[in-house]
Amino acid sequence: MRVKIVEGMLMGKVVITTTIGKEGIEGEHKKELLVADTAQAFLEAIDYCIQHPERANDIASHAEEKAAAQFNPREVAEHMMSIYTDLLSSPHYRPGKLTAHPAK
Repeated sequence: MRVKIVEGMLMGKVVITTTIGKEGIEGEHKKELLVADTAQAFLEAIDYCIQHPERANDIASHAEEKAAAQFNPREVAEHMMSIYTDLLSSPHYRPGKLTAHPAK
């Protein structure tokens, strides 16, 4: 699950993502989110939001409703806390520095 995408949707924000980024997340292009698979498509999606602010607000509202129906915000928060807790309890964690691989 793409937590940042779901989090943005739950916050009622317009989300611009790729087809791969939205995998596992229900939502249709220009209904609950904007899908852009190229740099040009991202620019066009941003321009669409600027040129159509009322439509962008509708997309954001629909996104919030869709995400709330698909994902329980409490469960998402608990999942994120679990990830953070696992990272902090990792033997590789040192305050101020988290290494991706064990030090040799």
